[in-house]
Amino acid sequence: MMLEGMRERNESFELVYTRIAGAPPLDDHAAAEEWRASGCGTRVRLREAGGARDCSAVDTCAAGGWFVRWAARRACAEDELAVLATPPGWLARKLLLANPYPILQPAGRYCGSSG
Repeated sequence: MMLEGMRERNESFELVYTRIAGAPPLDDHAAAEEWRASGCGTRVRLREAGGARDCSAVDTCAAGGWFVRWAARRACAEDELAVLATPPGWLARKLLLANPYPILQPAGRYCGSSG
């Protein structure tokens, strides 16, 4: 929804996200936070400006340094979430509405509580 609005207004933007491999630990909040902060997976970078789109993906789990991974980047697949059109139907839009979970360093509570 947000990307659709930005595209309609012809705004320039860059979006970077990582689809982290595996599943987070369900019973340990600290371990789940560590999984989010240090997990590897597919990092997607989408840039749109003036109607032009550049989308690339790289496997951050691959062996080698950043340059090796950068050199192995590839174009995004057609079914990558960031390049898909608006999901059809109200149910799909409700189910696919994302609420991003920021990675906070150091891991811990940041909701204003004292505990």
